[in-house]
Amino acid sequence: MRFFYLFLFLFGLISCGGGGTGPVFKDEGVGNTDRTGLEPTCGILQPEEVCLTFFFPTGTAEKREYTLNIPSSITEANPPLFILLHGGGGDAGSASIPFGIRKFIDDNKFIGVFPNARINSRGFRSWDFDDVQFIEEVIRQLRLNQKINPEKVYVFGYSNGSFLANLLACKIPDKITAMFGFAGTLLEPLTDCANTGSVAIHNMHAKGDDTIPYAGSPGNFLGALETIEEWRIFNQCDATFTTSTLFDLTKDIIGDDAETRTYENCLRTVALTSIEDSGHLPQFNLEELHRIMLNFYNQPEFWIRK
Repeated sequence: MRFFYLFLFLFGLISCGGGGTGPVFKDEGVGNTDRTGLEPTCGILQPEEVCLTFFFPTGTAEKREYTLNIPSSITEANPPLFILLHGGGGDAGSASIPFGIRKFIDDNKFIGVFPNARINSRGFRSWDFDDVQFIEEVIRQLRLNQKINPEKVYVFGYSNGSFLANLLACKIPDKITAMFGFAGTLLEPLTDCANTGSVAIHNMHAKGDDTIPYAGSPGNFLGALETIEEWRIFNQCDATFTTSTLFDLTKDIIGDDAETRTYENCLRTVALTSIEDSGHLPQFNLEELHRIMLNFYNQPEFWIRK
């Protein structure tokens, strides 16, 4: 129950930025900005995107939706899947913009999925603990319908979405391969995770973030260093780590402003990138951000222990 109440806390904090037949999907339109006569569920879509809705069997028939982006550049039969989890107050349509996600998945030939959180009692979208089941169902459907590579399921979460991304790595490690989280941590220590697999972890956090502080909030959520220590232990890494040279990740500060620590001899990779001074949503140098993301998602350490 503690997870549930902590998610309620996050609803207020991050205000920016049943049956056995399975779900029935409905196509809400492809690439349309004029959505006359359609329920505006996914937001504005790009030409290569479609909004899919389904009734999720959670005891009552609840309609959930996500944007599916299949770049024309994809040629392989079983492409990787990239799941983007928006922040609190955001939505599937706008979440990709500050991180350049549409370009990233097009350049790298990933199928993109941008799910929507529910609208909460405060009137904005926010992820909750039971959204683990929602994301798990989305993955199941895409494995069936889009023939994605089940060994290359990548998650990227921002803020409230990063909290969920960290939770997914704990609860359904057999369904996802790698998790990249920005500006969100663990709500509490890893004490009740599934033991069916292990997920590569890369968290990123700005030290000047005053929405989700780098140091955490005692009793509410862990800090960036506490979170990465939990993942280090979970993925059976040594306590030693290597630290990258400083690099220029954002446009908020002139010059180099970030570094990455990567732990050694892990079952699956564990890394933390710390950004000096920037806030909850920096203005990124997208080329550098995408380089870090791609190096992480594509690394061979996913498949073999060092």
